[in-house]
Amino acid sequence: IHVSLGTEAAAQMNLDRFNKETTIAQNKKAVQLLRDAGIVVEAQFIVGLENETAETLEETYRMARDWNPDLANWAMYTPWPFSDLFNELGDKVEIFDFERYNFVTPIIKPQAMDRSELLDRVMHNYRRFYFQKALFSYPWAGSGARRLHPGLERDRDGQYGADEDRNH
Repeated sequence: IHVSLGTEAAAQMNLDRFNKETTIAQNKKAVQLLRDAGIVVEAQFIVGLENETAETLEETYRMARDWNPDLANWAMYTPWPFSDLFNELGDKVEIFDFERYNFVTPIIKPQAMDRSELLDRVMHNYRRFYFQKALFSYPWAGSGARRLHPGLERDRDGQYGADEDRNH
């Protein structure tokens, strides 16, 4: 089982702006509860708002490392055309080619950096996060299915199935 959580932000201010109705502490607890239940967890973070800085990107990276989800994703904030946030951002929106609204291309120019620096820093977060996982987590996870639901076992062909499936 794999659950992708829209934890969205390292700052409560951004959670509030997105109307998430959660807190940073609740999001951290959700990641831990899912991991404790043996569920693969993906934490989604939205980056690239106008108030993004090198420090906020670092804070988001450190939060991802602290929470220790199995997967982390830093998606660029992409305000959908004609939405309230799109209109509110006004001249901060620099990309109007809607084919590039893909959650990877920075759409907004943050006040503290240009869009290319934003993308470089996000890619740096990905490299660091997954480098740590590749060296210190994934190889030591066991059989490749790091966490199996109780009752899910590998059959003689190496396939996973419930115990009762093999008894028929």
